[in-house]
Amino acid sequence: MKRTFWAVATLSCAATAVLAQPKGHRPGSALIYPLVARTAAEDTLLCVTNTNTSNILVPGYPVRRGDVRVPWKLVYAPEGTDRWSEVDGLLDLSPGDTFCALASSFANLPSTPLRGFFYVYAASPSGLGGGAIDFDFLTGEALVVGAAPADYVFTLAAVPFKSEAGTNPNNPRNLQGWAYTDLNGNGRLDFDGREYVQFPDVLLQPFYLDQGAVPGNVLNDEIVLLLGRADGADIRTTLSGNVWDNRETAFSFFGFTFFCWTRVRIRQLSGAVVFRTPRLQNNGSIEQFSGWINVRGANGVNIFTGQPTNNVPLLGAFIHRADIGARGFTTASLLWGSGARGNEQDGFAFLNQ
Repeated sequence: MKRTFWAVATLSCAATAVLAQPKGHRPGSALIYPLVARTAAEDTLLCVTNTNTSNILVPGYPVRRGDVRVPWKLVYAPEGTDRWSEVDGLLDLSPGDTFCALASSFANLPSTPLRGFFYVYAASPSGLGGGAIDFDFLTGEALVVGAAPADYVFTLAAVPFKSEAGTNPNNPRNLQGWAYTDLNGNGRLDFDGREYVQFPDVLLQPFYLDQGAVPGNVLNDEIVLLLGRADGADIRTTLSGNVWDNRETAFSFFGFTFFCWTRVRIRQLSGAVVFRTPRLQNNGSIEQFSGWINVRGANGVNIFTGQPTNNVPLLGAFIHRADIGARGFTTASLLWGSGARGNEQDGFAFLNQ
């Protein structure tokens, strides 16, 4: 099976004010993997699959209707820094093809501790004019493995973004019949609802949360957040949100700031506000203030011009880890919710369901 790695350029560590409606666990034309880790403690296996199995040949060309070219980009920074770099290349996937590789293979940095995100998109195969296409057959997943003594493994599906270009019969198409998605000719992925479906406006996590202040607590929950794009400018974003405890009391938070990508414990978002001091109950046990959370990119500042931007779009993941004895367990799910901003219960859908 032919594998080629060529240079491409599109999305980077920057953010765009758009809203969204992707559908979970369905193939798309663009996939974003929110978590990639390659450290002494973790490694990540990245997989992408072409679910189109059509072997119908395109007359006059040595390609089939199910062939696709898949440009990829890994956006990463050395562990503990904000020095973001990019490396990119290209895969050729035949009908029904799957490709998997370790994050260090994509980065060509086998010994450098790094973390960040990864994305791919469908492009026209060689000989058909090139360019991104409306090919909603890509699906993928990241497998994260924790080294001893933690010894854990969890999977995290890629976020699928469906192309909208194929819904318009007047959009230009390649010889396979797939519509080109770069409708404005700017050479990048635009999650604007015309080329690809839009980014979400709010993220929600229905699972119970880290309670690090509780004596004897074994939970070690983390949150992963990734910016979208905002006018092609580098944005440092400040989060806002709410946490609900098990008494349905809401605690708002504001002030956690990050640039491009972050992976932090839940309590680091705003521990003093989010979590109350645990109380001793009559039976001698400690009351746990578990609940659920929503997060949004309240505002951002262009780090070069100082110009502000509002409603920065986010993607995210939630990592739930319980350290029980010598070995615990770790699971992960994508954070997702799309509804009217300010009314989180209006039509949101959890992507991992």
